[in-house]
Amino acid sequence: MKIWKGLFVAALLMLTAACGGGGGSKSTTVTGVAAAGVIKGGTVKVFAPYSSATGADKKQLGATATTDATTGVYSVNIGSYTGPVIVEVFGNYTDEATNQTATIPSTAPLRAMAVTTSGTVDVAVTPLTELAARQAVTLSGGTGKKVTAANIGTANAQISDLFKVSDIIATQPLDASAPLTGTADQKNYTLVLAALSQVGVINSTGLSTTLDTVAAGINTSGVMTDPVATSITDALDAFVAPTNTNNKTGITTTTLPGELADIGATTVTLTMVLTGTGVKSVQTDITMPSNVSVETDDTGALAAGVLTNLIGGTNVSLVGSELSASTVRVIFNRADTTPMPAGDIATVKFLVAPGVAAPAATAFTKANTMLKDANGAVVSTANLALVKR
Repeated sequence: MKIWKGLFVAALLMLTAACGGGGGSKSTTVTGVAAAGVIKGGTVKVFAPYSSATGADKKQLGATATTDATTGVYSVNIGSYTGPVIVEVFGNYTDEATNQTATIPSTAPLRAMAVTTSGTVDVAVTPLTELAARQAVTLSGGTGKKVTAANIGTANAQISDLFKVSDIIATQPLDASAPLTGTADQKNYTLVLAALSQVGVINSTGLSTTLDTVAAGINTSGVMTDPVATSITDALDAFVAPTNTNNKTGITTTTLPGELADIGATTVTLTMVLTGTGVKSVQTDITMPSNVSVETDDTGALAAGVLTNLIGGTNVSLVGSELSASTVRVIFNRADTTPMPAGDIATVKFLVAPGVAAPAATAFTKANTMLKDANGAVVSTANLALVKR
């Protein structure tokens, strides 16, 4: 009986180990789309951070993979490893601006840097992620230094902001060789990649040279020079022009859609902070410093995403309008019986022109601020401040 009991315990231990020990090591899979245009049948390798492209510390994680011949999707299981990774991709793709086959060479692969956790992690690999990879290297001290998780996050956020893609790593671009079907963010991502290709057509250069020029035009604070920003928006204008027969995306216009007109601008987000109690409605006019604007719709109202409600609730309204080229009015009401809580109540997103450093919160001024209670009376003990987090 003791023998059988011992065998049972041993088998149970082996099974537990095979299943990860109930909280032990878990598998990590890195997956996503590789695209300049979509790279079909390309080669993918994932590495732990390394000091240089040819360094002896270049350690591959998982097996070499191939992107799908139709979708450009790849998937690499990197075992129990979690933390910063560098994904490299090379292969052929159809250039969106010329409809000709182009090549990302093995000697200069496109890279994406991300920080992985256990499970499945989406990591797109594109010219934008390559720009972010170069920025992460710069922020980490330059060639010969290993990138840090913090600098990877900063670089990815900077490039996402400059090119008006919500997240260049998590968002997956679409195939530009056919009409685009996907989210607005995916479409924007795909059009931006096409614009970079179009820059090469305009300047009679390849993608590599374009990326060198764009990277050189972005400083460590994530500010892009105006000439570089203008070259990209001009190229995007040319790509989406109705007369461009090489554009297969199905998106043609004489005016750039929405936020894509602001490529190269950086974002400054101010938080509206309320002190005091009993406030049911807030109104204030915010005057912006020079070279700062807000995105508006065709009616002059602030575009979606400019204002964000931080207190929640179904009986809360947050609206805004542009009073002049330099002033916006924000009105925030709570219609139910509950006053607004003290603290952060909303954010306002501003755009800073290319080549201009982000201004401090003190560069924005408030006027005509009214804080009222449920009866419409001014709450004299309350105050509203604008803070940059």
